[in-house]
Amino acid sequence: MAWHVEWRVMRVKKGGEGSHPPTLLHAFDSRAVPEGDTLAAVLGRDLLRSEPAGADDAATRLAAYVAELEAGTLALRLAAAGRTSLTQPAFFMLDPATTLGAALKGRIVDEFPTIAVLLSADAGAL
Repeated sequence: MAWHVEWRVMRVKKGGEGSHPPTLLHAFDSRAVPEGDTLAAVLGRDLLRSEPAGADDAATRLAAYVAELEAGTLALRLAAAGRTSLTQPAFFMLDPATTLGAALKGRIVDEFPTIAVLLSADAGAL
């Protein structure tokens, strides 16, 4: 089975009064993703090919995410539609080394999975 996956690259601005809500830095889709592909492989393949609208410095804006992906420290969280019950948090951690099929196994997905991409330092913000 192949999936359409929505990726949302999020950033948390930190200020003098603590963390602010995460903001969307970049969004892109991966289409026809086989269940056997790892999340890291799909993200690595599609992250740099997707260019934020109106951004001349897409590679610069996403460089920290690419570096963390390569280092294995990038944080991925599946959105609320992937919960198995309403008592789970709205987002939960995914291992980038896992396959898409394993990440979705036993989960409810309305139409397609939406995965938030965060720097490891921002992982606790969602």
